[in-house]
Amino acid sequence: MTPEVKFSVVIPVYNRGSEVRRAIDSVLAQSYKHFELLVVDDGSTDNTAEVIQSYTDPRLHYIYQNNSERGAARNRGAKSASGQFITYLDSDDEFLNDHLSKVNQLILAHPGYDVYCTAYYLETEKGVKEISIPENIQSHLLEGNFLSCNGVFTSSEVPEKCQFSEVRSLSGLEDWEYWLRVGASFSMKAGQLFTTRMNHHAGRSVLNTNKTEIENRFREFFKALENEPSVVKFYGSALRRVRTSAETYMALHLAMSKKNRKAAIDHLWRGWKLRPSIIFSRRFYATIKYLF
Repeated sequence: MTPEVKFSVVIPVYNRGSEVRRAIDSVLAQSYKHFELLVVDDGSTDNTAEVIQSYTDPRLHYIYQNNSERGAARNRGAKSASGQFITYLDSDDEFLNDHLSKVNQLILAHPGYDVYCTAYYLETEKGVKEISIPENIQSHLLEGNFLSCNGVFTSSEVPEKCQFSEVRSLSGLEDWEYWLRVGASFSMKAGQLFTTRMNHHAGRSVLNTNKTEIENRFREFFKALENEPSVVKFYGSALRRVRTSAETYMALHLAMSKKNRKAAIDHLWRGWKLRPSIIFSRRFYATIKYLF
């Protein structure tokens, strides 16, 4: 008899009463039935609780907490999870109906890894892109966060030893910071399964920022990484690539705002000094385009 994997799906949600139903429905519609769904309401003030509690499926568990940000909501869900593997679905994204079935097959075909990462569709106002996952995940994470939480499955041991940061000022970068820490301590396997959809829209919380917020956020990000012994030991001098990527990321977003041209140039200059080869990157040319 083929063994089955039980999954715990954690949806952190805050004031998404108008959107969370799509995410919940996409989980409950899975062709694979060995799962539980934990929806963690991070202190919503709209009708989110009413929407979630309208479901009667016994696999869905509603958890309420005072507002503490997405990282804390994910940690709360992981602590309550009983599955062998845990995944985190953002409230404005969705699973395709064969997602858990395909991941189950991936795990059974490649046993022994702590973390499994799948490809996904990125839907924007310009259309749909396919985001593949490179084989050497840890190395590529130094360039930026390409993972979608919707397609990352960690063994239950991972959140026991490594939790999402609950520092509010890191919000928006907590995923990248978390996967770098996870990659420093756990084995990761890529799977080219396009079975989830990330919806990239103007209201997405990580996109809303200003100069002070984005610079403070990255300051907290660097501090968290540099104070984590496992990260420093595993990545060593390669962490320089993270700072380069962060500087160019800030440059691009500040340039896109059209209000912070000088700051954007400063960050782009710092990124170039750290790694001159960035002039050949798409992000460098995109930043130049917005600046001039």
